[in-house]
Amino acid sequence: MKDRYPFADLAHMNRWVGWILLPPAVLTVVALLHAFYANALLTGMPVDLALAHLPPLLARVLRHADALRIVQISLTLLFILFFCLCWLFLAFRNLAALEGVRVRCARNSLAIHLGIWGNLLFALRLMQKLWRESTPDSHADRAERWLLPWWWVVLIGANVCKVMGLLALRHPVLISEWRQGNYWMLAAYGGYIALFVLTWRLVKRLEVLQRASWRHRNATLAANGPA
Repeated sequence: MKDRYPFADLAHMNRWVGWILLPPAVLTVVALLHAFYANALLTGMPVDLALAHLPPLLARVLRHADALRIVQISLTLLFILFFCLCWLFLAFRNLAALEGVRVRCARNSLAIHLGIWGNLLFALRLMQKLWRESTPDSHADRAERWLLPWWWVVLIGANVCKVMGLLALRHPVLISEWRQGNYWMLAAYGGYIALFVLTWRLVKRLEVLQRASWRHRNATLAANGPA
């Protein structure tokens, strides 16, 4: 008999998610506080003053804000890469294990990866499929249906604010231009903090749902006897 995909409890993978999520989350908080600090230092200064004429202390604070922004984005991208390559793959592989039909082979594993990467632009639909197929009937009324829509709204909002901030901060010349970009980044940092919290809640909830589905499947098979 050909091997089927094994079920892997997401608890172990979620520990890795927590550790890899921690650096960008902490850095986002630091960047948020630093952005507030930089904005407070610029308060009261002429909005038409060129950034090139700032005192050395203020210029250094703005350079630190730029560095924090770059590092925060880089760490967040690394987390997204891990999330897609490892966590999403394992979660969707568990769906194959719950189905109990698909043969375990390189071709099918590649198909899972391609299905994930090919639908990243439709992240809500991708996550809805994972959520729906991971939820057993016994947990349908406890599936926290609010979680995915809010996760999606915060994901879009945070990234829109980030893009607007990056565009505004490409080549700022005046204090007013820098502050406008900084306001967008403040909104983006706040959105990312909420997104990280919701993402953690999402992976933990899916851990519970998939474990319940696996137990229900095994109980059903035991009750029906061997096929």
